[in-house]
Order: sequence, then structure tokens, then C-alpha cells
Amino acid sequence: MNPLAAAHIMFIGLWGGLVLVEIAFEVQMFRGRMDEKAVAALHRITDRLLELPILFAVLVTGWMLWKQTGFDHELLPKVMFGLGAVVANAVCYVVVEMRASEALRAANSKEVSIRIRRLSIVLASTIAPGLLSGGIALFLGGQLIGWW
Repeated sequence: MNPLAAAHIMFIGLWGGLVLVEIAFEVQMFRGRMDEKAVAALHRITDRLLELPILFAVLVTGWMLWKQTGFDHELLPKVMFGLGAVVANAVCYVVVEMRASEALRAANSKEVSIRIRRLSIVLASTIAPGLLSGGIALFLGGQLIGWW
């Protein structure tokens, strides 16, 4: 396998795994097993230190792979769905930052907790389209290299 393709697949796997871990944080918060402020801080740290660099690596390796094909138009659907996942993740990151900032400023009041929860719901609404788009891109990529 092309080393660049192997790196791209590795970074996609890291990104996907990290997204699943972050979903687990969010689920535990909604179940009342983790504090909203703790989840907001933890999600912010994982996004800044892990997810954004991995996402950048996915973008760079994907662009380089597409460039190797001469920007083949047959790959356009895969590229567009992959970019859809990246855009959804970028929107998610903005909401993660907003929520963490709100949590840091917040006093221990019910009103603040409600605002943090509302931002968490907005955050959750960005995850589903991103997962769908990324899943489709992964499926299309798997078809291209003969995995299925």
C-alpha cells in the first residue's frame, strides 16, 4: 500500500476513535455521571491537543493523495463527503470553545448549567451529520481501494 494512503487511513482511524471517545464524554454528561463543566474542559483539551492536529493531518494527506491522481473527478464525491465531515467537525470545535468559555465564566447557578446544556445539545447536533458524512467518505474510499 502507498505509504501516504496508509498514513491517511491511520489518521482517519485516530480521528474517528477520538470522536467516539468525545461522544462517550457527552453521553456520560447527559446521563448525569459527569459534571457539565468537567466535560466542557475535557472536550476542549482533547480538541485542541489531539483532534485539531489529527484533523489537519487528515486534510493534508487527503489533499496529497488526491493531487497524486491529478485531482481525478471520479474521487470528487469521496472528497466532498470527507470535507463535509471536516466542516462539521470545525463547527463542532467552535461550539466546544463557546461551551468551555461559558463554563469557565460560570458561577454555580442553574441558569448557567442550562446554557451549558443547550450548547451541548447544539454540539450533539453537529456530530451526527459529521459522522454520516465521514462514514460515506470512508465507504467510498473503501470501494476505491477494493475493501468491499
